[in-house]
Amino acid sequence: MVFLTGDLFGHVRRYGVEFHRRESFDRAKRLLTLPLAREDGTEVVLDVRDLHTAASSTPLTFTLRGGDRVVITGPSGSGKTTLLETLVGWREPLSGQVRRGVESVAYVHVNSALLEGTIRENVAVGTELDEATMVDMLTRLSTEDSRLRILSTPVGPNGDGLSSGERVRLALARALLHRPRLVVLDDISGVLDSDHRARVANELARWTDVAVIEAAVSDTLLLGVTARMELP
Repeated sequence: MVFLTGDLFGHVRRYGVEFHRRESFDRAKRLLTLPLAREDGTEVVLDVRDLHTAASSTPLTFTLRGGDRVVITGPSGSGKTTLLETLVGWREPLSGQVRRGVESVAYVHVNSALLEGTIRENVAVGTELDEATMVDMLTRLSTEDSRLRILSTPVGPNGDGLSSGERVRLALARALLHRPRLVVLDDISGVLDSDHRARVANELARWTDVAVIEAAVSDTLLLGVTARMELP
């Protein structure tokens, strides 16, 4: 299963939330990468061999394991989203192979789809999550005056009424509480202020057995990065 914009794939389909992408790229870019080196027996999350995408004119090979932290940087339009979508299976590679060793994947981006309802409904998406657990997660991700801490706070259609930063943090809380094995963050750091960037970074650091891939123009959230890839 894949979390679309932070949801379990099955639950999102059940609630009619669909994934839409608007980016398109008209030329391949050269991809610079440092290989991952983890031989400690942790689970293989992604195994990438000789991968060519619309964002990569040179082959990309690496193995991603549980607990790894990978940062992909590059300017807007360099193909970061194209690469991420290929890694999670939403785009076909031009050549090469991506094998996913886990089914539970979370994908969070600035336009993460949200349900019309309440904070509670957007986090739980039809599952029986404990309210105290939801509040605890939202509290760690939000400042004291944040409306995200109140589960009864209304959410408009597709998140109307929430700021971009609130949308991202709500989607991330939803994703993490559904226990993914891989979290993909698509350029979300830019919509968070310094306080919330620190909160999100600290929360992600708590999930030591989860693999995380973050794409960003420059400022990144991840602590303890194990590999970096740069798109020119």
